[in-house]
Amino acid sequence: MVFLVALTLALISTRASAEARDAGLAAGRPLAPVSARWRPERQLSPLPVWAPGPVDLQEGQAVFPLPARWQQPAIDRYILTVVFEDAEDSGPTVEWRSAGGVVTRLSDGLGEGGGALGLHARTVVLPDAMTRDGGAVVVSMPWRMEGLVSASVQPARDVTIAVPGAGFHPGMVERAGVAVASEELEGREVPPSAGDVREGPVVEAELSANIEALEHELEFLVPMEGEVDGAILYSEALGLDPEARVDVEINGRKAGEMNSAAFRLDDPTAGVDSSGRLTIAGWRKHSLFLPARLWVRGENSIVLRYRPPSHGARSVYPVSIKNTFLHVLFGSGGAVAAAPSGSGRGIATAISEPWPVNLDEPTSPDFSSPIAIVDEPPVLPLVVTAPPPARETLPLVTVRPEAP
Repeated sequence: MVFLVALTLALISTRASAEARDAGLAAGRPLAPVSARWRPERQLSPLPVWAPGPVDLQEGQAVFPLPARWQQPAIDRYILTVVFEDAEDSGPTVEWRSAGGVVTRLSDGLGEGGGALGLHARTVVLPDAMTRDGGAVVVSMPWRMEGLVSASVQPARDVTIAVPGAGFHPGMVERAGVAVASEELEGREVPPSAGDVREGPVVEAELSANIEALEHELEFLVPMEGEVDGAILYSEALGLDPEARVDVEINGRKAGEMNSAAFRLDDPTAGVDSSGRLTIAGWRKHSLFLPARLWVRGENSIVLRYRPPSHGARSVYPVSIKNTFLHVLFGSGGAVAAAPSGSGRGIATAISEPWPVNLDEPTSPDFSSPIAIVDEPPVLPLVVTAPPPARETLPLVTVRPEAP
């Protein structure tokens, strides 16, 4: 009995300390999203404390009321994620209804051209200037109501991020730690990552930026003119079951399987279908390191081979890939050109030879020479704070103007 009393007191003490710790971390915890689901059955998530009212969920439409951000100091942005079945009919539209009654079209359609049918997911960051005074975001797909699967609104905070280089402009960092480019969050179709870029001994070489079906396997023939120290194969896949795999062969030798980018099981793009299996919607980034021993001078064969899931159930959606490219490190100059083959559709993308580089020339100043003087940097301010966010331009499309 004495042991039971002591144990009870210990549990009470632990619970009290945990509650105190939770209260102290409340401002830094992620706020719960508000979600609506149409399939496999219509349902709403519990209403979080920041939401002003329930979601108006109808067939083919959902209206999410959002509070004025000045009433919620912990919220700087609202992020909308929509999961839908794309059938080349432009996808769902997104509108913003201001508190004063103005309706502004944010996206005419979140769908994607190019033949990538399946379970898509698109994320849109709602414009800062629009949401300042509150209103509602509306997701609708009246021309094919059965295509909507789910929609979710997540609160977010603005932060300042330093990004090396100038080629990537982050617009959002997912809870899994994956950075998303700002151009992917504007509600418009993202152009493919075509072309090749060289930075010193590193070459980003396009294999195929276009959408390609991965029914069984896909081969790329890549001539290498130089010594390869290593490479990384990148691609984005759609319709890939979480248990399915994409195996890679280089010149007939097994190189491994593509690794999926990290994701969370409570992500808005994750769901459970009518059969009870987990599904991941939208394009997912994949990669695989390819060591130097796999490459030869001259023509190299890269084969991507689809391996279906072990549960045996055939996927409802076809598997597609896009933005497939190589990140190659050359040991001595070198060049790469790529032409994919074996897709059955005769795709061919010739990559221009990167400009030559002389690795023997010094790329940094000689600090031992009195002539090589480096200018002193400007004096930094004593207090450095996050700069104010840039003023955003509101969309020009107004569906229903405000009544006089």
